[in-house]
Amino acid sequence: MLLHDNLDNLSEWLERVAEDNPERAIEIILKMSEYVLPKLARKEVTGADGSDLFSNLKFKFGETKQD
Repeated sequence: MLLHDNLDNLSEWLERVAEDNPERAIEIILKMSEYVLPKLARKEVTGADGSDLFSNLKFKFGETKQD
């Protein structure tokens, strides 16, 4: 609620901080973003039988000649 209630002031405050210390302003933004943006989660991807999904992966670049 604190952030929500002060959104109008927040930009002004960050601009003041950035005038003297741009690095600190970025740090503040990054710390606050944790409360706004969802965090990414790591997830293992496997085949239906539990095998490594990418074990049989093959790449093809361009046309190949068939013998």
